[in-house]
Amino acid sequence: MYSDPKPHTYIVVQAKAVWQLFNYAENLATMRGRTLLRVNLDETAVCLHPGQGKGAIFVTKGSLRAGCGQRVPKWKRRCYMTHIGIVCVIDRASRPRCRSSS
Repeated sequence: MYSDPKPHTYIVVQAKAVWQLFNYAENLATMRGRTLLRVNLDETAVCLHPGQGKGAIFVTKGSLRAGCGQRVPKWKRRCYMTHIGIVCVIDRASRPRCRSSS
């Protein structure tokens, strides 16, 4: 019988501690009449030379000899760029207002 693996205990404890800290900071900011700026940062690796095929294409040595594939050096296949995305959650009421210059 197959059962799903249970999450590691340390990770669960760490996640609970982070949420407790966030709740404390949010309550403290609310009592002082302020709003927290919530920021979500996400990173992903993007291959610099993904190839020209669509989807997962598995090429054999025989098809390479026939000219059906690309010869790409290993260093190019291992080159990645880190793409970082940042999302801020700001309520309309707490957004900074820009003054018009007129």
